[in-house]
Amino acid sequence: MNLIKPGKILVFASTSSVIQVPAGKEITLVTAATRLFPAIHQFQPEAIFFDYEYTGADIERILRRLKSNVFYKKIKIYCYKKTWHTRTDSLLKTLGIDTFIYADDLQKQLKSKKHTFTALGNLLETAVASAFAGSLY
Repeated sequence: MNLIKPGKILVFASTSSVIQVPAGKEITLVTAATRLFPAIHQFQPEAIFFDYEYTGADIERILRRLKSNVFYKKIKIYCYKKTWHTRTDSLLKTLGIDTFIYADDLQKQLKSKKHTFTALGNLLETAVASAFAGSLY
């Protein structure tokens, strides 16, 4: 899995989400779909993380809007899912998801490494979404 380059990250998830995002990044958490696009314009992120379980039916509409506007072209889009699903993942990939992050893969990586922080560091540089609850949008 590719490491995420330094920069601003926008996370669309609940405050209790378990999305692991890179530490030391400028992170903004958005919890409402109606606040997502205003936050993108204000924050101008380099990457957006979606919690698939939280976004639900809104993700397809959001991805179509992101793909249709040239302003959003340089934004990398990541999607956190518990498990993979062939049909769903291929649709989301077509709609603009650059990289999927699966909870199953995180668990396998954790089990294969001796130290938890080393495993998370190799995968994403570790930080839990609740750590940035102070930057709610």
